[in-house]
Amino acid sequence: MGSFTTGIGLISGLNSASIIEQILMSEGRGRMRLQSRIAMLQGQQSAMLGINSKLLSLQSAAQALGSASSFGATAAQSSAPNVLTALTGDGALPGSWSCIVSQLAAHHQVRSTGHASVDGALGLDSFTIDRGDGGLLTSDIEVAALNGGAGIQRGRIELMVGGTTTMVDLRDVVTLDDVLDRLNESGANVIVTMRDQRLHIESTSGDAVSVSGVGDVTTAHDLGLTTDGSSGELIGEPIVTLGESTLLSSLNDGLGVFIRDGAPDLRITTSDGVVHDITIPASAMTLGEVMQAIETGTNGSVEAAIAPDGVRLQLLDAAGGDAPVVETTASNTQAVVDLGFDGTSGVGASVEGHRLLAGHGDVLLRRLNGGGGIAGTLGTITDRSGASGAISMQSRPETINELIESCNQQLQNQGVAAHLERNASNHGLRLVDDTGLTTGVLSANGNLASALGIVSTSASDRIEGMDLQHQSIARSTLLSTLNGGHGIGAGSFTIRDATGATAEVTVDQSIDTVDELLELINSKGLSITAQLNATTDGIELVSTATEAASTMALRVDATSGTAAADLRVLGEADEVFGAGARIDGGSTLHLDVDADTSLQDIVDQLTAMGGGVTASLVNTGSGASPWHLVLQSDAAGAGSRFTVDARRTDGTVLDLSTTVEGVDAVAWLGADPADGLLLRSTTNTLSGVIPGVTLDLLAVSDDPVTITVARDDASVMAAIRSLVDACNAVLDGLADADAYDPETGQKGALFGNSTVARIERAMRELLQETIEGAPQLDSLRDIGITFQSGGRLTFDEARCAAALASDPTAVESLFNATSDETATGDARGFAIRFTDMLERLTEPGTGALAAVGERWDRQIDLAGERINDIESRLDARRLQLEYRFAAMEMAIASMQSQTSSLLAFGNSYASMMGR
Repeated sequence: MGSFTTGIGLISGLNSASIIEQILMSEGRGRMRLQSRIAMLQGQQSAMLGINSKLLSLQSAAQALGSASSFGATAAQSSAPNVLTALTGDGALPGSWSCIVSQLAAHHQVRSTGHASVDGALGLDSFTIDRGDGGLLTSDIEVAALNGGAGIQRGRIELMVGGTTTMVDLRDVVTLDDVLDRLNESGANVIVTMRDQRLHIESTSGDAVSVSGVGDVTTAHDLGLTTDGSSGELIGEPIVTLGESTLLSSLNDGLGVFIRDGAPDLRITTSDGVVHDITIPASAMTLGEVMQAIETGTNGSVEAAIAPDGVRLQLLDAAGGDAPVVETTASNTQAVVDLGFDGTSGVGASVEGHRLLAGHGDVLLRRLNGGGGIAGTLGTITDRSGASGAISMQSRPETINELIESCNQQLQNQGVAAHLERNASNHGLRLVDDTGLTTGVLSANGNLASALGIVSTSASDRIEGMDLQHQSIARSTLLSTLNGGHGIGAGSFTIRDATGATAEVTVDQSIDTVDELLELINSKGLSITAQLNATTDGIELVSTATEAASTMALRVDATSGTAAADLRVLGEADEVFGAGARIDGGSTLHLDVDADTSLQDIVDQLTAMGGGVTASLVNTGSGASPWHLVLQSDAAGAGSRFTVDARRTDGTVLDLSTTVEGVDAVAWLGADPADGLLLRSTTNTLSGVIPGVTLDLLAVSDDPVTITVARDDASVMAAIRSLVDACNAVLDGLADADAYDPETGQKGALFGNSTVARIERAMRELLQETIEGAPQLDSLRDIGITFQSGGRLTFDEARCAAALASDPTAVESLFNATSDETATGDARGFAIRFTDMLERLTEPGTGALAAVGERWDRQIDLAGERINDIESRLDARRLQLEYRFAAMEMAIASMQSQTSSLLAFGNSYASMMGR
C-alpha cells in the first residue's frame, strides 16, 4: 500500500489528525506529569544554585577577614601631597617619617640650532648616538666617597673674604659638583675649582680667604678647607683619595675590580722566592678587604698600603728585601690590571701600581679606546700661522686632564697658538686654534694625535676629535647597573649559531655580573664566543664556526622576558661567515646618513629604530630658521644621558646643546638633610626605602614632608561589614527559598527542603557561638553583630570601631585565632569557622550542596528517560492510529464503490425491464 497522510478524510470527512492527537494526549498524561516534575526540580536546582552563589560570596568575605593582611592593612598620608605621595602595601608598619625632595629625575634632552626647513640637506657624513654616560670624559664624585670613603659631615660653613662673611649651606650636597656650585654661587666673590685632589678657593679681590664650620660641624675640615688663605688663595688638603673604606666599585672610573669567586685572583712572589696565590673574597666590597687579603695571603710578608699620592696601591716587602712581583693567575687575568699592577716594576722594597682614582671631572687614560689606553707617543701640531710644535707622553700623564694640561704646556713652550680641550659632546678632544687668524691651516699629525682622534687638516679654527671610547663596562660590572641603572630584566632567549645548532639562555636573579652572563652563554656548547665588544659599551656574540660549517647567519630570538632586548642582542648577524658574523650589543646607534639627509630623515630613522632615544621636530614659528631637532631619552635618571656625534662632510659638527640634563631623583629621609639618609633613584618612584611603602616624588621642596603610616581601621570595618552583608544575603536567600504564604498558599522553590533547613540552622548556630578561652572578645556580639527582629543581622559600627580602637589585636583574634577545636571547646576564630563550614557545604564534588545537586541531576535524568520512553510509545501509537484511519478511509471508499456499482447495475436492469 502506498504512503498516506492524515487530515480531513476525503471519504469519511472525519478530522483524523485531531482525533489522533486527542487520543495521544489522553494516553500521554504521564509525560505531562513528568515534564512538570522536571520543571519543579530545575526550579529547585536553580534556587539552590542561587543559595550556593551567596554562600560563595560569604566564603570570600570570611577568607578576606581570615587574612592577616586585612588586619595588618595600613594607609599613608602625606602632609604635602603636591610634593610627595605615599602608598602602602604588604609589610608596611605604622609610624611617621620625614622626607625632603631635593631633585626630581629627568630625561636627558638635547636640541639642535635652528634650520630653515625639515627637508633641507644637512651635508652629513656620520650621525651616531651613544646611549649612556659611561663614555664621557668627565666624572663627578659623591661626597660620601671623599677622604678614602670616610665622606664628609654635611653642614653649613662660613666663607670669609676680607671682612665679609658668607654662610654657605652644604647640608644637602650629594656630589663635589654640588659643593663647587654652592661655593661659586654664594656671592662671596670667589672662584672655586678642583685641582688635582684639592679644592682651590681664590678671591677675585685678592683679599684673604678663610673657611670655618657653623656650630660644631666638621664640614670645613672634611673638605680640606681649614688651610691658610691669607694670600687670597686657599689651597685645600687632598680629599679625593683612596682609603680602606673606598668601594671597589668606584675604582677604575667606576668599573671596579674583577674577582673570580673561589679561585686565586693574583700571584705575588716575594724576595725570598716564595710564590703566594692570593684569593680575594668574592664578598669583598672595599679596598681595605683587598689589602687584608694580600697581607693574609702572603702570611704578612707583604704589606699593602695606599701610596703617598693617595690614588694608587703600594706593596712593600715587610723584611725590606726586593719589591714583590705581582702577576696574573690562570683563573683571573684581570684583577692585576684592575689593581694597577700590570707592567709595573719595583723600586727598592716597594712596588707602586698605576693610578686607580682619576679624580673629580677626570677619567683614566688606561680606560680610553675601549680599555686599550693611549698607544701613541708623539704628535705634531701646527697652528694657522704655520707655527709647529711636538707633543709627547714624556711626562707620563695618567688622566685626561693631565694629558690636556701637559700637551697645552708643551705647545705654549714651543710658541704654538693652539690648545686641546674636550669637545662639545665630551666624549673626545678637539684642537682649537688661538691665533685669531681667519686664514691658514690647522693640522695635527703623528701617532699620538691619531690615538687622541685629532689627526686632520682643517681650514677652520678647530679640529673636532673622534670619540675616544671611554670604557663603559667590564666583566665585573653588575647587570643591575646597565642601561643607565635600569638593569637587565629577567628572561630567556635562543641562540642559533652558524651551523644551525641552538641553545636557550635563561637570565635570572642568579646572574649578577657581566662575567657570569658571558660564562653562561659560553657554556652552551655553541660555535660562538660571548665577550665584551671592541668599544666596551656592551657584549657581543661572535661566530667561531668554520667557513665550511657556516650555513646560516648567527641569530638571537627572545623566548620570554626582556633580557635579550635589554642586552641589545636580538636579531641576526650581517654575515654568515667573516668579520660581520657577529651580533654587537653596544650602546651606540649608527644612523645611515649622507650629504642629502634631512632633519625629517633623522626623525624617521630613530623612530623606526626604537633605540631608547626619541626624536621630534619643533617649530618655533619665528625667524628664518624655526625648525629644531629635539632628542630625548626614553628613560629618566643620570644614566639616561647620551652623546651625539653628528659630523658634516666638511669636518664640522652639527650643533646640538643640552636643554635638560638627565639626573636622578634625590631625596633625604629625615627632617634635616645634614643627618638624613640620601635616597637616589633613576625614577621619581622610590620603593623599599620605608618597608612596604612606595613614595612618588612630585615636586622639589626645601621643607620636610611628613609621611604618616597608620593602621587602616576603615578597611577592617569594611571587611566586617561585607561579612555581615554576605550573611544577610544568605539568610534572605534561605528564607525566600523556604517561604510559605498561608493566604495564597504560594510556596518557595525549596519549601520544606532539609538541606535549606540544615544550612540555616548551621548559620544561626555559628553566628551565636563563642570562642573558648578568648581573653577579651569571645563573640560577634562584642563587636556589634547581633540578630534583629525578622532574623537578619544588624551591625553596630560604632561599637565595632570602639573595639578596634581599644584592642585591635583582640578583634583580629576574634576572626583569626587558629587554635584547633578541642574537647573543652572551640578556640578558632570566626573567619576560620565560616571558611570551614562553607567549604563543607560548597566544595565541588564533596560538599553537601554538590550531593544535593547530584540527586536532582539523577531525578531529572530519570524523568527525562521516562519521558523518552513515553514519547517512543506515543510515536508508535501515532503510526498505528494513522494506519487504522487510512484503512478505514480505504474501506469506506471500497464500500462506496460497490454501492455505486450496485446502483448502476440496478438502474441498468430497470432500464432493460422497462423496454
